[in-house]
Amino acid sequence: MLGLLGLAGATAAASAAADHGPIDMATEGAAFYGDYDYYPINVRHGAFHYRGNLDDLLDDDDRVKIEVRVEGYGPRIHWAPMDEDAAVNAERWDPAATRTDRAWVKVCRDQGFPKGDNCREKPYHRFAR
Repeated sequence: MLGLLGLAGATAAASAAADHGPIDMATEGAAFYGDYDYYPINVRHGAFHYRGNLDDLLDDDDRVKIEVRVEGYGPRIHWAPMDEDAAVNAERWDPAATRTDRAWVKVCRDQGFPKGDNCREKPYHRFAR
């Protein structure tokens, strides 16, 4: 009996932890440090809300960006001015849904042609209830 209660408590804690948490990502020359929340069902489509600082770590005339996308939609891109940092506070959601369950965050340094971007991407998935 105690084992079942312990398992239920652990599952509830894991579910709560997935609804909010830190975002700490870096790639060569760019970093994003902040946090995220998933809104409850039927509140702003259960949006993925993210906020933090986009940092240009090298000041090398390359721009840095963060891309955030949710399942079924392309990314929303936030650029920092060249050789500067930027605060980001935004939301992404599926307008046809009552809740958003999957989001991907990518931080990049745009090195221009022919090098292209160097990026790091990480998923942030809400636990199923």
